[in-house]
Amino acid sequence: MPDEENKVVPEKVEDSDEMRRAEIVVSMVLLLGVSIAATLIGLGIAITFIQDHSLASESYKKVATKSFHFPTTPQAIFKSIAHGQGMGITLLGLFALILTPIVRVATSLLVFKKSHDTPFVLITSFVLVVLLTSFALGRLNL
Repeated sequence: MPDEENKVVPEKVEDSDEMRRAEIVVSMVLLLGVSIAATLIGLGIAITFIQDHSLASESYKKVATKSFHFPTTPQAIFKSIAHGQGMGITLLGLFALILTPIVRVATSLLVFKKSHDTPFVLITSFVLVVLLTSFALGRLNL
């Protein structure tokens, strides 16, 4: 009997170690995504205030009513960044923040696929399809 228990325990430990590594990978994806997004947003806001000193000295009401041009397409965002505009960098940070959960779901899918966890592969695939479909429908204004 003790031999049977010893055979079962190492497998559980191995599975536990693999699950722990998977959790760390998924956690790192979230941490990295949020860190990149926060850095870009902070940098973009700082550059925006440096470029337009009046924003820092005006009251909130004046700043809130100012007319800003916000790039709304990826091409416009990258053009804004190429021109050194803080607003483009801020919006890139927001885009990174929006993409973080999608990358997390895709990473989870790969982890579940590697561990041959079919139920979770199916569930995670469904969640990823729903996320991507929602973005596609949003892009089409539906």
